[in-house]
Amino acid sequence: MEINLTTEVDHQVSVARAKAAEILNHLGTDNVGREQVMNDLLDLYNASSDSSAAQQLIITGLNELPGKHLVPIGWWQSLLEVLVDLESEGIPQSAKSS
Repeated sequence: MEINLTTEVDHQVSVARAKAAEILNHLGTDNVGREQVMNDLLDLYNASSDSSAAQQLIITGLNELPGKHLVPIGWWQSLLEVLVDLESEGIPQSAKSS
């Protein structure tokens, strides 16, 4: 049975991008609870392509998560926008050559 790696990566990219875009579209103007941001970042991590730039950004985001109880909306919005842009770039070249 042949595994189509390109199709699998395509699916992961579209799922992660859709999740990030959905979270971004539902953001309000108030700061967001830190626990919610952590949960969303973990969901995005699980949905993103293995060893992707998005996963590295998510790990950095988790390590640098600001606030004790609330995360500034600007920080969260910026991170989500970068994630959507990263995941929009498509399949990494390393996955295409496999």
